[in-house]
Amino acid sequence: MPSKKQTALLSDLGSLYTNVIPSLLVNGVTKAIKESAAIKVYISNIMTEPGQTDEYSVSDHLNAIIEHCGNGIVDYCIYDTGEVIPELIKKYNKEGQDLVEQDIDKVRGIKFLQRNLSTVANSHIRHDPGLVAASVIELICDDLRYQDKQNDPQYLMLNNKLREEKRIGKIKKAMKKKEKKKSMEGKRLKTPKSKSKFSSKYQDRIEAIREADEKFKNPQEEKEMTKKEIKEEKKKQKEEQKLEKKQAEEITIEEEIETKIENTRLTTELDLEKARQNLEHMLEAAKADLERTRINSQEMTKVEEEKQEDHDNTEQEEPSIIAPIATIEKPIKTKKKPTTKRAPAHAKTKKDKTASEKPKTTKPKSARGRKKKTI
Repeated sequence: MPSKKQTALLSDLGSLYTNVIPSLLVNGVTKAIKESAAIKVYISNIMTEPGQTDEYSVSDHLNAIIEHCGNGIVDYCIYDTGEVIPELIKKYNKEGQDLVEQDIDKVRGIKFLQRNLSTVANSHIRHDPGLVAASVIELICDDLRYQDKQNDPQYLMLNNKLREEKRIGKIKKAMKKKEKKKSMEGKRLKTPKSKSKFSSKYQDRIEAIREADEKFKNPQEEKEMTKKEIKEEKKKQKEEQKLEKKQAEEITIEEEIETKIENTRLTTELDLEKARQNLEHMLEAAKADLERTRINSQEMTKVEEEKQEDHDNTEQEEPSIIAPIATIEKPIKTKKKPTTKRAPAHAKTKKDKTASEKPKTTKPKSARGRKKKTI
């Protein structure tokens, strides 16, 4: 199943009806590919298959995939240039196979890229994995460049890899050409020439003359030949060392990029963890402050209630203290009154009238002082 982080999705290289389409018809695969934001790439077959894709072209392959899986399953199609040795094609024709035709006009909504993808291995035409990888990497780099992501680590890594692979490919081609030249020269030397009558008669003399020439050859020429060979060997060694250094540099660059990505991920995780811990501490402090304020408010309410109760009790106790003082003063006043005989009603004097007209006994002024003493 394709993941969301992939940048490119490739279809399997193989038979159309027995490998590519069956793998796409698995439950959930086509849906995941269509929903993915990655680049969907289909690499077309180079040769047809007898009994399955007879006389099929590039567009026929794509139409078969679309008929079974629907639109949106392929964004790019990479197909071969068709530059194959005719002798091999004749061999395939005897078995009922032929090159896939390169007609592109019959399919819409798909971008086509023509690249050299074929190679010959054991007298069989095959896809070269290095060329396929280089073409896909080039496509990804172009897409990232279109999105203005030249500074993205993925783009930098892939671009450096692509350049290095191109350079190595050029060196390999040059080495192959040299080997071919050497093999051709060896074949020319090994091929026996038809001997003439003169050479057959005087072959011994000719060999003796050659040996004499070799003995009396100029020593400077021999030195020059050895110097050239040494220079060529040194050049080869330097090229090999350069290749090894560049490969080591690529590996170190990839490791550095991976370490940077890992460090950034770890730092972000640590920052998030610190922020979470700070929030938890702040919440705990806020909860503690709320609990303190609640306790203080309860204590204040209790203190106010106690004060109110004390105030009410003092108000209730004041009349109870004054009342017994008044009761004590009343008998004292009655004792001071002189006992006199009751006179007749007609013989009442003015004093008696005034005495009878006096108001009831009020609280004496000394009662306040006594109240304070009792307290």
